[in-house]
Amino acid sequence: MATFYAMEHPEQVAGLLLVDPSHQDQVREMPQPPAWQRALLTQLTRTAPIGLPRLVFGGSSDPVKTQTKHVRTFGAEIRGAMRSAERRAGTPVDLGDTPVYVLTRGDPTAGPMASEAANRERWEIWRRLHAHLVEASTSAVRRHIVVEGAGHYIHYD
Repeated sequence: MATFYAMEHPEQVAGLLLVDPSHQDQVREMPQPPAWQRALLTQLTRTAPIGLPRLVFGGSSDPVKTQTKHVRTFGAEIRGAMRSAERRAGTPVDLGDTPVYVLTRGDPTAGPMASEAANRERWEIWRRLHAHLVEASTSAVRRHIVVEGAGHYIHYD
């Protein structure tokens, strides 16, 4: 996580621009997707070489999602982020006077949960965790921006 790198090596960090970032307490505080979705991600990663992701994401307008390399990398990234979050859960974030900008997706209904209400609940927690990252800095240059209409892939939206 970039925030922990900034805490451990402040002399190497001029500022942080965090784009819909993970947070060390997200696993502990946010409702998690159902077990079947987590199992599906595991199976997609394992079956990428034989083409299961192409069947699941075949209607996607993003051809990258069906590539074996993408599916395996995505799975590894999610597992790594979750392990990192679990190790760092509850660790206080103190960014000193490091300038911080945090961009949060503005679409509260998008997400992995089965209902719009459950996704909205997760989003409220997500937004609060992002605000916490901004508050961890004492810099006069810090801002939390909710990018209206954007999903998790803010750079696309």
